[in-house]
Amino acid sequence: MGLLDRITVWRARKLKPGSTCPVSGQYRNSRTGRQATCVKGEKMPPGPVGKHSTWKLTDPTRHKEQ
Repeated sequence: MGLLDRITVWRARKLKPGSTCPVSGQYRNSRTGRQATCVKGEKMPPGPVGKHSTWKLTDPTRHKEQ
């Protein structure tokens, strides 16, 4: 599976607030449209109170793999 295939899979995945970030990059909140930069291994930011929201990868971080 190439890099572009992996990015496509992660873009389709929706993450709950507080879950662990699987891929570094820009994420957008489904309810508010707010964007956040998340680092792989850290927790996703909280969503709006009382609403069921998710975070979706919009722009993965680009860097050279060594």
